[in-house]
Amino acid sequence: MKHLCTRCKGLELDDKALGGRKILNDDGEGSLELPLEQPDIDGEGNIPLDYQLLDNSPEFPKLAAASRAGCDFCRILKDAIVKFVKFEGEQVFDISMEYRWSQSRDAKLGLTGLFATLKLADRDVALRYADSNRQQSLRFLIDGEPGICSQWLNLRPPLIAHALHPNNLSMIEEQLDQCEKKHKHHIGSQSRFLPTRLIEIGNQNSQPEFRLVLTDSRMKRKAPRYVALSYCWGSRSDSATQFKTEKMTLADRISGFSFDAMTRVMRDAVTVARALSISYIWIDALCIVQDDRADWERESATMADVYRQAYITICTPGSSSCHQGFLDRKPKSIAFPFESTIDPEVKGSYNIRIGGRATPSNSIAEGMDFTYDELIHDHSSWSQRAWTFQEGVLSTRTLHFGSFELSYQCPDRVRSEAGHSSYPIETDIGIFDDLSNAPARHAMWNELMSQYTPRHLTHETDRLPAISGLARIMGHGPKDYYAGLWRQSLVVDLCWIRHVDDIGPTDTKDEILRLLDAKQPYVAPSWSWAVRRQSFEHLIDINDYRDETRSVVASTTPQGLDPFGQIKGSSLTIRGIVVPLPSNIVHDPPPGARRSLFHFKYVYEKDKRIAQVSLDWWVQDPEDRTELSMLLLTSHLYPFEGVHRRVRVGFGIILHPSSTPGRYVRVGAFTTDRHGFGLFQRSSYQTVKIL
Repeated sequence: MKHLCTRCKGLELDDKALGGRKILNDDGEGSLELPLEQPDIDGEGNIPLDYQLLDNSPEFPKLAAASRAGCDFCRILKDAIVKFVKFEGEQVFDISMEYRWSQSRDAKLGLTGLFATLKLADRDVALRYADSNRQQSLRFLIDGEPGICSQWLNLRPPLIAHALHPNNLSMIEEQLDQCEKKHKHHIGSQSRFLPTRLIEIGNQNSQPEFRLVLTDSRMKRKAPRYVALSYCWGSRSDSATQFKTEKMTLADRISGFSFDAMTRVMRDAVTVARALSISYIWIDALCIVQDDRADWERESATMADVYRQAYITICTPGSSSCHQGFLDRKPKSIAFPFESTIDPEVKGSYNIRIGGRATPSNSIAEGMDFTYDELIHDHSSWSQRAWTFQEGVLSTRTLHFGSFELSYQCPDRVRSEAGHSSYPIETDIGIFDDLSNAPARHAMWNELMSQYTPRHLTHETDRLPAISGLARIMGHGPKDYYAGLWRQSLVVDLCWIRHVDDIGPTDTKDEILRLLDAKQPYVAPSWSWAVRRQSFEHLIDINDYRDETRSVVASTTPQGLDPFGQIKGSSLTIRGIVVPLPSNIVHDPPPGARRSLFHFKYVYEKDKRIAQVSLDWWVQDPEDRTELSMLLLTSHLYPFEGVHRRVRVGFGIILHPSSTPGRYVRVGAFTTDRHGFGLFQRSSYQTVKIL
């Protein structure tokens, strides 16, 4: 049994004190019933615990000291906080605990999880942060070995140590078989497309076992199935030791290489492909000549087809490096003691292991014992890397190997090894299938890009190349594409704002202007969301807008061969109505507005509020608004409450002079209020050039 400090002993359950009673099933086996309902989003049904700790980020000295003294739970709690919780600087957190008594896979209520909640202890400090950073929760999963204790608490079975357990392999084969029989359109290999190169998987007894093959016309006529791998290379040192194809080694890769030569994540992927009786696999490090820029650009331009036409894609949330596998699962866990105070014969333990971060927006935080959301939208390295985003979205069928569960996904269903079946989320299915539905396609693109922008890149100049595959299938040509925005909807696309949760006190005006004026490395223009590394949202997403400009002329200059990839320059010239930003701006949120809208400002003219402004930096009181201008782009009629007719509302961007004379940078956006549109009706058109 593991060692626990005095504080962590407060996590031990007293079933009698909780009002529990013994119930018998049809076989006469006893289990615990508590007077708790299925937990909801407000936490009803949770079991609060006698655990309270004030500790300081980022070191958490109290947890660290208890861990050094031998407390095993303090150790895994600190590990989980360091891995999953985001915080800025030194802050004091109030940490509390509660068990989750919720529905497990057999539809019975039982002990399914432990939640640790971290709240900023200083109220004044907390008000400076968005809602999502004032309070954060971690989830620990609970399971147990078969026996009287597991029966009593209705525990889920222990984690399967190897992801390709026969039961899991049978589940995968069953799902693939259903796709073969009922959903042939899910199978990408029905087309004649093949990547330029593939790795041929030889017989395990052959020497050499593998070789890189060029897919000639004869091979393409046969259209063999291939597996694609989506994974993280890892740190710079891991990437430097990645097994790869380069100009000097291309001939060697074609001649053949051994299983042991590959990095661990590649070997695990090959094991999966062989288990599925597939003879070819595509891995970027081997199928693209890494030090050949022209080859890299040509192959990157085919990413949409590589993943869409793969028989299945292996995604690896459970691996954070090319040197880390994903088939053997060894999560950090401890055995917690349990002894019933209702039935003295019930003694034993249950396992508590790190799950991940929990938010009220997913089913897990609502008490459901399903982990698909954690696999796809967790805080793993795979889910945070930019290059893996389009790989997962573009793939027709995927296997997600998480840290503690495997999940199969196709456009029709999601099936997890826990036995749960559900439907994929909207952005994971039917990507641009109906190219004739322009509004839906445009909305889907914006939603995908908002999910993409927070992801990490080793080189920021890859911000656009990492989505070139998605851009290529949008149904528009490269001449319509401007650094993530589209000509067909440009006046609407320009009206984006940084997501409210991504602006903090460190985002100063001077720092933002410095970044927007930077010439090298060039990533994107100031008017594209791609210049940011945070999620964004649009001020307008309706279809009945009116263009308020006389002309909009945009262009971008590709850096290389891919017209949807990296750019080296851009221009945007708009002839529209520009007015100075009025000086009487105050923070005056309407009644009931969330405090997290702290960076919004409200523009007044005399005693009437005329606009709401969102700037790219952390807005101060008072705010220096000198040199800021408002450029009107579009408008629509809006039905204000209490007004008998609809009122025209305008949308546009905020401009600041750049370091280049006569040029501007975009630094925010605005929406006019009920009385604000007239501000522009009193002004004339002028031409502005935006960098």
